[in-house]
Amino acid sequence: MRNKLFKIIILICLSIPGPLYASQQDTPLTATVNVESVFKISIQASSIDFGAVEPGSSSAKKNVGISCLTNNNRSWSVSLYAQSPLSYDAYEIPNSNFKWETQVTEGTGQAVQSGIMDITPVNFYIAGMDDYITEAPVELVLSLSIDVPQGQVAGQYGTVVVITMHEE
Repeated sequence: MRNKLFKIIILICLSIPGPLYASQQDTPLTATVNVESVFKISIQASSIDFGAVEPGSSSAKKNVGISCLTNNNRSWSVSLYAQSPLSYDAYEIPNSNFKWETQVTEGTGQAVQSGIMDITPVNFYIAGMDDYITEAPVELVLSLSIDVPQGQVAGQYGTVVVITMHEE
């Protein structure tokens, strides 16, 4: 009977979960990670050529794809401006003739549907709260066109359009 009782006690001890140590000391280990900030904009094209346009007519619309990605959990927007009016020598095409339209293909923010180019930045997309941390990029399409005034002097007119993604 004594042998049987001893075997039962051993079986009970072996069935208790976890180790049975005479003494134990815990030493904490701190684990950290620095998640890098992602805040970037990608533009499909680096230049646009509207081709030859007759005075008194409009160019075809040219589309530019824009992708925005962030993990900063802050409000942000996208703006555009022209560094100067379209110019050739001393001649200019007024900015009121340089037009843009916006379409959101992926994203929850608000887009300004259309406007005219300016030399000061104009927000054309304001991110929605679901865009503050993006797993997939916010996708925009910016369509640009130019109305060439009647009587405009012939020449190759140009300017630089700046598109900026910025946190508020």
